[in-house]
Amino acid sequence: MKEDSNNMERRPSGPGQERRKPMTRKILSLLIIVACLAVFPFVVENRFYISLINQMLIYGLLAMSLDVLLGYTGLLSFMHNAYLGTGAYMVGLFLLHVAPSSLWVTLLLGIMGTLLLALPVGWVQVRTGGLAFALLTLAFGMMFFTVAWKWYTVTGGDDGLMGVPHPDISLFGWVLGSTGDPVAIYLLTLVVVLLCFLLTWRIVNSPFGAYHLNK
Repeated sequence: MKEDSNNMERRPSGPGQERRKPMTRKILSLLIIVACLAVFPFVVENRFYISLINQMLIYGLLAMSLDVLLGYTGLLSFMHNAYLGTGAYMVGLFLLHVAPSSLWVTLLLGIMGTLLLALPVGWVQVRTGGLAFALLTLAFGMMFFTVAWKWYTVTGGDDGLMGVPHPDISLFGWVLGSTGDPVAIYLLTLVVVLLCFLLTWRIVNSPFGAYHLNK
């Protein structure tokens, strides 16, 4: 009996336990990174560095979407910035001319408007593949850039949109901050990036994602 118990203690861990260890490390590393990013604006009070990290988070979100497209489907896109800019222009124009204080409605409009614009463009592009797909995205990207650059009365051209309002960030009647405050907009960006990361991870690791992204 003593030998059996010793053998049981010496028995190597199964493959399931071995797979759980790297996953635990990844989750722990992610929590440490999120915690450091969350306390960053309260430790470093320089507005320039807060705005800089905020922009890095935004472009990290852009890189995440490009990773799904290129890393899992092998499709190279040169127009991801076009969709980012389209959403930004829609949000800015809506705040300027329609509802200066409706943050959540404006963000929803920016997402839906960019989605509606991307549907016909994507429908044309996915009919191709490989080099043809990459060249098509380059052509559409240049077209979007030309429209934003030349349509001065709407987009402001190379000056951009001037005087965009800064609505409050409110949730269920509670005002959490203002989008004009670098710390508040930084924390909002961090939450959005984290939610998008978790959603992307869930889709990629789901049966639906495993089938559609790898076929």
